[in-house]
Amino acid sequence: MILQNYEHIQWAQFPEWKGDSRLFHAFTTRNGGVSNGEMSSLNLGRSQYDSDENVEENRRRFLTTAGIPRDRTVMARQVHSNHVAIVDEPGIVPNCDGLITAVEGLYLIIGVADCHTIFLTTPDRSIIGALHAGWRGIAGNILGKAVSAMEQNFSCAAKDIELGISPGIGECCYEVGDEVANRFPASVISERDGACHLNLAKTIKQHARQLGIADKHIYNADRCTSCESGYWYSYRRDDGVTGRMWGVMGIIGDRSVE
Repeated sequence: MILQNYEHIQWAQFPEWKGDSRLFHAFTTRNGGVSNGEMSSLNLGRSQYDSDENVEENRRRFLTTAGIPRDRTVMARQVHSNHVAIVDEPGIVPNCDGLITAVEGLYLIIGVADCHTIFLTTPDRSIIGALHAGWRGIAGNILGKAVSAMEQNFSCAAKDIELGISPGIGECCYEVGDEVANRFPASVISERDGACHLNLAKTIKQHARQLGIADKHIYNADRCTSCESGYWYSYRRDDGVTGRMWGVMGIIGDRSVE
């Protein structure tokens, strides 16, 4: 992904999709907001560590700069599940970690702070999806459920789906215990100083290929949220005292943010 500055707000985009007249997508950085301290500065997630006023102002700044109407957003109330919902109206979807829509002008929002956002779209941009992909969701096959929902409800083929993997905690920093490592194939686990490290992005790519998504349609940001403290919040790095980024995708007709 490449970093873009719009007014005072910064977010990342895949070069393969940037400027697409039918598709808006963004993965926000931590820069451009009003939050202070550990939450500095564009924290978009509510928590005990930041005021509601700061979060509301940060959300207003991003949405205004991106040209996204607040009343056209859909947010997943995430629970680290594999539940994927097909949505056709704005609001908050409870107990959900994946959103799919075919409605133009509806913007899907996923909040993360080490987990990946998986972005999905068809070539004609008529169907989009956004998934919260931590180890639980990936192990629970959230990607398979999303692709199946797209195929069954919208008659699209997996081989035509394009998939983007946002920044997330990298193998370099993601130490896991045996109870997590044993849920994944050895090909995505490495050992360093006697500890297991999990490569979530590689796991997503493997799942995508198994589902029939073509390699040429898989785009990986290849950026570690834990390593790059100047750009991203990281739950692991900051011992839970951290903000949230948003992964956002919408079908926008002939409007794009340049």
